[in-house]
Amino acid sequence: ACLGRLKFRVRELEPSAFAFMVEGMGGTGKSTIMEVDQRFWPFHLVGIMSSNMQSQFGMAELIDKEVIHCDETAKNLKAPQEEWQTAISGGIGSYAVKHKEPRVAACKANFFMIGNKGIDDTYDNSCGQVTRRTMGILFPNVVRPRDTQIESKLRCQLGVILRKQILAYFEFAREIGTVDPLSLPHKLPPAFYFYYCRSRRKTDPVEDFIEEGTYVQTKKDAWMRMDHFKELYNQYRVKYEIPMAGRKPWGEDVWKGAFSERGITYQKM
Repeated sequence: ACLGRLKFRVRELEPSAFAFMVEGMGGTGKSTIMEVDQRFWPFHLVGIMSSNMQSQFGMAELIDKEVIHCDETAKNLKAPQEEWQTAISGGIGSYAVKHKEPRVAACKANFFMIGNKGIDDTYDNSCGQVTRRTMGILFPNVVRPRDTQIESKLRCQLGVILRKQILAYFEFAREIGTVDPLSLPHKLPPAFYFYYCRSRRKTDPVEDFIEEGTYVQTKKDAWMRMDHFKELYNQYRVKYEIPMAGRKPWGEDVWKGAFSERGITYQKM
């Protein structure tokens, strides 16, 4: 369904706005999937978001493409995060053009990204701004033995592959209706929900701690002392081997985002 979605423009059939991300170590099949997917377009209609693209002018060259591929998501990805976020949602952005006036336009292409690292390792995800724009899945298993002819075999099946992708996407669009699937992560397929939770634990573990519902639950008019909350959070952190407060010292910056998201207030007694 995610691959079928790439064949349409942003929000053409349904309202969600996300990049499809495949993360995994080398030899797991990520590149094969992307190389086959690139066969569905003439090369000049495929935008390539690479680590060596121009940081200031690169996005302006991509927004008119039919699809945008990033074949190696890395920590030194040079595309500005603000422009990436705007492009993902199909919003109107201002993109710098060399020796010309900035170009104001809306990106029409969906993103397909692969890499050994996730986008949350590349961009700031302190408030979940990357997680809620990423439909990701982890490829944990190296393919052995590797078939060196797999791409040529798949090229012979492009018509069948395309039909399956489109039909899966049509079904996906019917199921979600007008609801953003990433706003209800617990209803995602298990592999995608695992990736979503894994991403949040890396960057905003308090958000995941509250959402999990095992140690604490949110209820109207309920309250809890902060020292008790912190004690339960530490138990959760030990269970999942998470650094204290996600590498931050304990304080308002750690829990403020998760609290605000749910209307939870903090008051000194």
